[in-house]
Amino acid sequence: MKRKITFTLSEVLITLVIVGIVAAITVPLIYTSYQKEATVQKLKKSYAAVCDLVKLSELDNGPLATWEFDSTYNSYGVNSDFFKKYFEPYIITSKKYGAHSPDRVSYPVNNIDGQTANNILVWYVLADGTGLTMFSNGTYYCWILIDINASNPPNRLGKDIFMLDIYRNGKVRFWGDTYNNFINVFGYACKKGSGYQYAGGSCGAWIQAAGWKIPNGYPW
Repeated sequence: MKRKITFTLSEVLITLVIVGIVAAITVPLIYTSYQKEATVQKLKKSYAAVCDLVKLSELDNGPLATWEFDSTYNSYGVNSDFFKKYFEPYIITSKKYGAHSPDRVSYPVNNIDGQTANNILVWYVLADGTGLTMFSNGTYYCWILIDINASNPPNRLGKDIFMLDIYRNGKVRFWGDTYNNFINVFGYACKKGSGYQYAGGSCGAWIQAAGWKIPNGYPW
């Protein structure tokens, strides 16, 4: 007769403890890995959507290099003449927020440390759930901010909000992509603890330069 194998209560408890420890270590790592991959894919898609908006607008308004960037001075953000002429007619919004509706959502932008960077931005929510806003930074280019999950938290640069530039020379690019060291871009570095208003502004450029992935050393 074969002997039946049994386990004592202490052996079962020890096994459960070991399983619990392994789960406590691996589950957060798996979840974080999933979050990073999802962020990169959404960012890549949102970047392509902005580039497509520019291409659609160019069909009616001519090459980006000929656009009237000065008109961004007339008013602020998505209410500017620049935005209304070159972007608004080509935006497909979500069902919740209409392009000409007073229900356009307003919420602040936080820097990579969670400190308020700008608290007066008005956003369009695109059909895919991406938030889009902009503001002028001169007569040669303007800033576009994309939020890969719209008003959902954390609304933080480098986490779910990323900065683009649109230049008169015809380029749409992440802020800081002309720099080799994204953690040393003055005022916009992709690192925590600098205390600058728009710290984290160069994070999108770092992700793109790393081949569309969260690179080692990224301040996740």
